[in-house]
Amino acid sequence: MSINKGLLKWRCKRGMRELDYILRPYFDSHIDELDDASLQNLKEILDLPDPDLHYLLVTENIHIPEQFEKIILDIRSQAGKSLK
Repeated sequence: MSINKGLLKWRCKRGMRELDYILRPYFDSHIDELDDASLQNLKEILDLPDPDLHYLLVTENIHIPEQFEKIILDIRSQAGKSLK
C-alpha cells in the first residue's frame, strides 16, 4: 500500500497551532527518509485527535505504543531543535 506524502503533509496542519509547530518541521526534515512502515505509523499517529496527539508528543514519562516510539521520539527531538 502506498501512502500519499502530500496528504500526510496536509494532515500535519492541525487545529492546534502548537501541533503545527511540532509536526511540520519534522515532516519537512524526515519525510523522504521514512519507509512504508514508518509512513503508515505516521498516518496512524496523525489519525489521533489533537488533544491526544498533543499529550503524546509533549508529555514525558508516558507509555508510547511500541510501533510509534521511534517516530514520536524523533518528532520530539526535531521540535526541540526547531524551538532553539
